[in-house]
Amino acid sequence: MTELSPMLEGEMSHDQVTRFLAERKYTSRNLWREVKSVVRQIEQEQGYLIFDESVQQKAWTDENEVVCWHYDPCKKGGRSRASAFECAV
Repeated sequence: MTELSPMLEGEMSHDQVTRFLAERKYTSRNLWREVKSVVRQIEQEQGYLIFDESVQQKAWTDENEVVCWHYDPCKKGGRSRASAFECAV
């Protein structure tokens, strides 16, 4: 997350956003309904809000709170992978 807290004058922190996203599973539509009013308050014509979820293969890493098993249809089986979710403003 980049510069969100200063843009919101400290009203919302990176940790608050992380906890909010971890509360439950959101569809794109449901997440937009939840955050639209906040986004509209801070949006700027020249600005962007970017969300990125990446999954990286971690073949030799044990499962933990960051690394878990994902089904890989190309390999026809489970693979150990780390998920990373990023938000940039």
